[in-house]
Formats: sequence, C-alpha cells, structure tokens
Amino acid sequence: MEARKNNANKYIQNTIQDYILKNYRNNITLQETARVLSYSEVYFCRLFKQYFGHGFSKYITMLKIDEAKHLLTNQDVTISSVAIAVGYSNSDYFSKVFKRITGKLPSEYRRGQ
Repeated sequence: MEARKNNANKYIQNTIQDYILKNYRNNITLQETARVLSYSEVYFCRLFKQYFGHGFSKYITMLKIDEAKHLLTNQDVTISSVAIAVGYSNSDYFSKVFKRITGKLPSEYRRGQ
C-alpha cells in the first residue's frame, strides 16, 4: 500500500515538474498550472510546496535564474537575449531579479565565470 502511494506521489510530482519545465519561459501562473493539471488552486498550492519545498513563484524564478546562469557562460549571447530566453521581456527587471537571487548583476556573474 505504501509503495503504491509513493508511486502516485512521484507521478504527481513528475507531472507537475514536466509541465513547468516545458512552460516556465511563458510566464505561467499557479492558477493556470493548477487548472491545466485539474487541481484546485488551494490544493495545488499546498501540494506544490510539499513536493518542491518552495512556493510556486519562487520555484519558477529559481528555474529561470538557474537557466540564465547556464546561458551566461556563452559570451556571444547578450544579456538581453538571456533575459528573453528565460522568460523576461524586460532586461532591466531580469537584472534586478538576477541580482536579488545571486547577489550579482548578470554582467558581474558572467565576468566571474
């Protein structure tokens, strides 16, 4: 019985993660994701925090910043292009969020690589 519950939990977690990884660049919302995956917002919010250890918005932001770090290792890609690639339409806002999370501006992070 416990193994079946663990398999169900893993399936739910993987389903959520797959959807997010495919769509996080499109500025998805908790409400939209809950609806697409057929959960109520309240239940999905609780489930998400249980499975991922963070709230939805923080998790999405961390995904974007992790991907941006990877993209910034390529010196040929502009910071504006990196911002757009990870789902930010405004590079100034991207830089502000990046600095809040990493403690460095994207240009500073790039120089340190």
